[in-house]
Amino acid sequence: MIGQIIKVNSNKFTVLSNDEEFVCFVKGAFKTRSFFPVVGDFVEFNKERLIIKIFDRKSYFIRPNV
Repeated sequence: MIGQIIKVNSNKFTVLSNDEEFVCFVKGAFKTRSFFPVVGDFVEFNKERLIIKIFDRKSYFIRPNV
């Protein structure tokens, strides 16, 4: 299934897909890479509610250190 992340709370990701909200988790491979899912990303997830793919972002902001 494909959906968009609408909320992130620690390691839980709320994904909106077909007007339904699903609470998903990330696989360990995403935790070790620098490309981590954020709100607004389109993702693919499976029946076990694991995020298995993050689609390319169209734009993103880099917040500078203060």
